[in-house]
Amino acid sequence: MRISSLDNLKKGKSVFGFFQCIEKSIRSTRLGDLYIDLKLKDSHGIIRGKIWSNVDFFSNKLNINDIVSIKGEVIEYNN
Repeated sequence: MRISSLDNLKKGKSVFGFFQCIEKSIRSTRLGDLYIDLKLKDSHGIIRGKIWSNVDFFSNKLNINDIVSIKGEVIEYNN
């Protein structure tokens, strides 16, 4: 799988890359389910990310300013 950067992300495509976590917060959905809201950056820009599962595990592993490996799918969420 090719390493992605923010300048080549396209909705509906898979993403695998390394980004710096510049913001992290634990939030809840309208139904009360927890998720992690992230702001990630690389040399091409900044993007928001969401972690919907394993919130307890990842909230203890991810810290602001960490370099993180991201694997997922690009979707549009609330515009």
